[in-house]
Amino acid sequence: MEENIERQFEEQKKLFKQLDVELDALTIHQKDFATKFRGYDPDEVDTFLDTVIKDYGQFFVIINDLLNQYEKVQHQARANYEALQHKKVEEVEFNPPAEKLPEIDKKFIEDVVKQLEHNIDELKYRIQVGFDSERD
Repeated sequence: MEENIERQFEEQKKLFKQLDVELDALTIHQKDFATKFRGYDPDEVDTFLDTVIKDYGQFFVIINDLLNQYEKVQHQARANYEALQHKKVEEVEFNPPAEKLPEIDKKFIEDVVKQLEHNIDELKYRIQVGFDSERD
């Protein structure tokens, strides 16, 4: 089971690197923070980072699904283009994909992205507050 999770983390890392995304779930999971006398509550940080990791996992699933849908549409477009090359335009019938593509809920994707941005902003703030309190 753990091998399967690590494989998924590696797939995420590859995809996010292609998309120029700096962090991935594995990097977040493996990040260790030094503890200081007046530092953060490690359990609170771990809980927060677990949420960020979960969000990254969901982003990976969404991105993969969208890429798969894109490939299907591209394949169908190529097939239609080739059909146009071999037949007269009047003879070509539209061939919809064999399986209906699921509807993409744009609002859901926007909400997920906003939540991730919020989580990252909150983590940055907590880190900055921790650094500022250490300096005092």
